[in-house]
Amino acid sequence: MKRILFSFFASVLAVAAFAAELDLAGTWKLVKADDAKVSCPIVVPGGVHTALLKAGLMKDAFWGQNEKDMQWVGKSDWNISREFEVSKDLLAKKEIVLRLEDCDAFATIFVNGQKVGETTDRFQRYTFDVKPFLKAGTNTIEGRFRSPVPSLSSPRTRSRLSSSRSRSALRILQNYANDVSRLNGNHL
Repeated sequence: MKRILFSFFASVLAVAAFAAELDLAGTWKLVKADDAKVSCPIVVPGGVHTALLKAGLMKDAFWGQNEKDMQWVGKSDWNISREFEVSKDLLAKKEIVLRLEDCDAFATIFVNGQKVGETTDRFQRYTFDVKPFLKAGTNTIEGRFRSPVPSLSSPRTRSRLSSSRSRSALRILQNYANDVSRLNGNHL
């Protein structure tokens, strides 16, 4: 039994010796996709509503009837970006991946202007190979988040979300779209 445990421990150490981590949490730039004038810092992990509220670009949705006036936030597409440094030592690693956890439903991720992947399910962890897109020195990362509201009417999106794994996400998005529609006096 001691040999098996020792062997497992040695394997973990060997993997750990080759692993490196670059934490991209912190302050990013948030921009409304169709209006660059609506822009502010956003803390990641974090959310669009919190960033806009902190920057004074929206009212508190929990005060009075403000929620109805703030629906534009959920109906809009948003981009977040930041720069980060990559050392030659990190670039020399055999594999470099980007791991996304709790990434809102519909996003396309770019590194140095090159698409590295897409997300479609907030409750799934995503891992993308980014080594081919990185360079030594300053790099950029951008996430382009699409509003789920218009996407729900797309047949392509409905078929992608109809798998058993994504049915709960579809239900959440449909409930959100129904709430938005009711607040605007419409019904789906």
